[in-house]
Formats: sequence, structure tokens, C-alpha cells
Amino acid sequence: MVSPLLLKDPYSLDFGRFFTGYGIGVISYVVPIYIVEIAPKNLRGGLATTNQLMIVIGASVSFLIGSVITWRQLALAGLVPCICLLIGLWFIPESPRWLYGNKRKNQKLDSWLLEAEV
Repeated sequence: MVSPLLLKDPYSLDFGRFFTGYGIGVISYVVPIYIVEIAPKNLRGGLATTNQLMIVIGASVSFLIGSVITWRQLALAGLVPCICLLIGLWFIPESPRWLYGNKRKNQKLDSWLLEAEV
């Protein structure tokens, strides 16, 4: 259960919604670019399409779950994907553009990464 101190006034709800929207906006911009940079040519379109499909499915599932549980429980349930993404950040490789920009051109890359167009 959430502490009543966190949700006393509408400003805390507005504050949370602002940062949720900001986070979704950043992820919606960054992930497709990362997919294009890291994926082999034959998988780029499918991965970008899957990314967009998962965003739409997630919004639909949130709407359906929100019709059954309270908005506070829904806000807490929204933390689960965020925590999964935060943990996943430690396991994704750097993109070739990031390595090039940070003068790490000599770092060993997988052969499929070298063949991808940057």
C-alpha cells in the first residue's frame, strides 16, 4: 500500500504524470534509433515494428487493467516494467555510433555489428 503522504494532493499526481509522459517520450524517441544502429539490415524493420506494437499493446493492457483496479494500484503496477527496463540497461551493448563518438573504435565488436550500416 502506498503511503498517504505521497498522494495527498493533486500536485503529486500531476508531478508523476509529467515524468511518466517525459519518460515515455524519451523511450519512444531513443529506442527506434538504437534499434536502427544495432540491428542487422535484415531485422531492422521487424524490430522497429515489434517495438511499436509492444508500445500499443502495453497501453491497451494498462487501459484494461485500469478498469479493474484503482489508479493507485495501477501506478504501482507501472513500476514493474520500469524496473525491468532499468535492469536491462546493464546488458545492452553500446551502439557503433556511441563507440565511434567516444574514440573507442578499436574495441572488439561482433562481426554482425561491423557489417551493420551506421
